[in-house]
Parts: sequence; C-alpha cells; structure tokens
Amino acid sequence: MIAIFLAATCSAGTATTRAAQPAAPEPESVVRAEFVVAITLFARLHEMGQVIIRDFQLPLLGTEEGSGDRLAAMTLLGGGGPGTKPEEMRRLTRALA
Repeated sequence: MIAIFLAATCSAGTATTRAAQPAAPEPESVVRAEFVVAITLFARLHEMGQVIIRDFQLPLLGTEEGSGDRLAAMTLLGGGGPGTKPEEMRRLTRALA
C-alpha cells in the first residue's frame, strides 16, 4: 500500500521533470514548482507516517509528530521505495535544501 502511495505521489511530480542540462540554470518558476512538489510530498509522507504509527501501534522514542517527520525524511533520503525513481527523489530532496 505504501509503495502505491509513493509511486502515485512521485508520478505527480514528474510533470516538472526536465532533461539535465548542467550548463544552463533552471528558470525560477521550475525551481519553485519543484519546491512545492517536494514540500507537498514531505507533508503527505509525514501524515502517512503518523497513520502507520497509529495503525500499527509502533513504539515511539519521542512524539508522534517528530516520528512522522523522521519517517518522511528517511523515505525522501532513502529514495522512496519500490516503484519510485531514485533520481526523481534526489531531485525533490535537493529542492528542499
């Protein structure tokens, strides 16, 4: 179920994907769009993490809020999961930096 969620979420951001051209900087509108997609993905992953924590009654070492943040960050940094493109996740992670 999580893999389907991640695949659907990542495919929503592929509309702004462009071929890599290191010589020319990306227009500001593309950078903003990628940032919006990355923030939305992080928020969705955060909420999904909280649902997983609650539904599976996982033990926490901190607050549920903080654990949701950590799950979302690990998912973004780890490349997403099955069915996602690692290069797409790296691009979105760079947009958050």
